[in-house]
Amino acid sequence: ASLSLTGTGNFTGTKTVSFTIVKADPSITFNDITKTYGESDFNLAATSSSTGAFSYTISDASVATVTGSSTTIVGAGTTSVTVTQAADDNYNSATTTMTLTVSQADITTATVASISDQTYTGSAITISPTVTFNGSTVTETTDYTVSFANNTNAGTASLTITGTGGNFTGSKTVSFTISATDIASATLTGISSLTFTGYTLTLTPTVTFNENTLTENTDYSISYTSNTNAGTASITFTGIGNFTGTNSVGFEINKADLNIVFDNITTTYGAADFEPSLTISDTTTIPVLSPSANSNPRFWYASSIYGDANIFYPAD
Repeated sequence: ASLSLTGTGNFTGTKTVSFTIVKADPSITFNDITKTYGESDFNLAATSSSTGAFSYTISDASVATVTGSSTTIVGAGTTSVTVTQAADDNYNSATTTMTLTVSQADITTATVASISDQTYTGSAITISPTVTFNGSTVTETTDYTVSFANNTNAGTASLTITGTGGNFTGSKTVSFTISATDIASATLTGISSLTFTGYTLTLTPTVTFNENTLTENTDYSISYTSNTNAGTASITFTGIGNFTGTNSVGFEINKADLNIVFDNITTTYGAADFEPSLTISDTTTIPVLSPSANSNPRFWYASSIYGDANIFYPAD
């Protein structure tokens, strides 16, 4: 710039001198910003007394990245952001920084995919859920951990995801169903044939499922059909609690063997009528019928119950 002096009064003429106007340092306003992980892209905006162009840099790319002024959140954390303004005609170039803080997102805003019904196995049931956040799948152990409650027996179980402290905080719980399993899938042992006794017969079976022994009246009940007389009987297992459905298994009741004692008789011609002595029994507890006067022993025991038995009077 120049300065001209022009004489007046006692002076005449003009004298010009030059001087320099130095550029000023601009005043830049660039405030700290707080965001939450998962928020959409945003623009950085500094203001200044200068008209020089702004450029931005972010020191920690694991927190955010910037292209031009458009900023993308990458992860939770804190980073410094630097703005640099180019010089213009009246202002020098300048830089300043602010702090960008990205808070953890609440895991409750994540989506847990629907969990299909599970079937009782006898052991704790665990699931690796599909969890998405803003349309992207997040990773177990990196972004969240999983815990369970009531996840063994049939009924309603729960799964809880908990933010690991990286990009997520808090916890979210969802439920899923454990259905009772069909008792027909259990393994049965101790079912064998029995022998007719004249009384109702029962078995003492062992029922196991996935190597666990089940308990009668807790896991199943037992009922019978045709379990007295010789022939095919059945035992039916009906699921209780963790088990459902029924499973019927047949077993045989074998005919019993009879012991018949019929002693020889010696008598004299002309002797009075008499009734021979006959004893019929078995080796266990079959009820014994007593012969009645003038009855034919051949018809005292039906072969369908006791087995075939021929009873003969001894020869004279």
